[in-house]
Amino acid sequence: MDDGRSVRKMAIETQGRRHERLIALVLVICVLAVGFWEIMARRSSRAFQSFALTSSDFYGFAPASASWAARSLPVSPDPIEPNIAAYEVWSTKDREQTTSSSFALASLPLPLAASAPIFVRLVHGYNMPDCMRIKGYKVELQEDSRLRQKATARHGRLNGGVREIDDREQTHMIQVWRLTSATGDTAIWITGMLKAGDFSETDVDVRSMAFPRIGIPDDPGWLPHGVTMKSLTHPLRNFRLLLRAKWNNARCNLATFLRLKQPAWADDELLTLVVASPFVAINGGESSDCTGDGNASVIAREVEAYGFMLNELQKWRARMNNVGSRDGERPRMRGGK
Repeated sequence: MDDGRSVRKMAIETQGRRHERLIALVLVICVLAVGFWEIMARRSSRAFQSFALTSSDFYGFAPASASWAARSLPVSPDPIEPNIAAYEVWSTKDREQTTSSSFALASLPLPLAASAPIFVRLVHGYNMPDCMRIKGYKVELQEDSRLRQKATARHGRLNGGVREIDDREQTHMIQVWRLTSATGDTAIWITGMLKAGDFSETDVDVRSMAFPRIGIPDDPGWLPHGVTMKSLTHPLRNFRLLLRAKWNNARCNLATFLRLKQPAWADDELLTLVVASPFVAINGGESSDCTGDGNASVIAREVEAYGFMLNELQKWRARMNNVGSRDGERPRMRGGK
């Protein structure tokens, strides 16, 4: 009888020691997990690294040709600023024709005002469509030369609802976007992805850039204020909006959402060349179809401006690289490792 009790007592004590060891192991794992999360959270909150290519590298760059002129626009000198260079460009030929005509520029329909300036920006690789969606614009892809195939008609053919650009029209790797503001103003923007090393074109989709990728744009009428009496009146709605804002701030990345990874920033190896018309360039009287005469003329001018700026950038890049190689020094323009 005593032997049976002793055996049961020893079994209970053994089982208790196993539970204690299991609990201790779980606690150690929890401590390690929290420590790992703390380390990663601190690393993810560190400042972004400076870009290799900055606005200072474009000192002395003055793009100009027989057909196009440009005026430099101010850009922040901050080394972590995505914007590298910005210019206002215009066709000298069109401006001379408009100036010599009997009609003033202000009296012309805006899509026909060929002398109106076009704005060009060179930016470290970023997701332009999502960036503008964050600002409240509707962004629609109109044309994509990356999908280019043999065209069967002068204006190309549709591929999944997106018009392919005819090989005879242009050869640049670009995407054409239609932006519409909340007030209905519309503009045409063109984007192209370039290599930072030599400014050569790539077939990268601008939408593949992680910064600033978002899911659903934040509600513009909602701002997080913590737990307040007002927020408690609609707790589920406010919690959903809070999660949406956190997810967008994490660039739709789970590791970033959990603070295990630094939020995505603009790319240092790829650059985005953006060509934009003013938001009043296409009025409501024009056809909403991108093949309409008004829109087509704006797109054609922007494609020419894109080609002009790309050519000037590539010549400038090659000249700076050649100077550095000839002097036996590192080229002044440092982007593209």
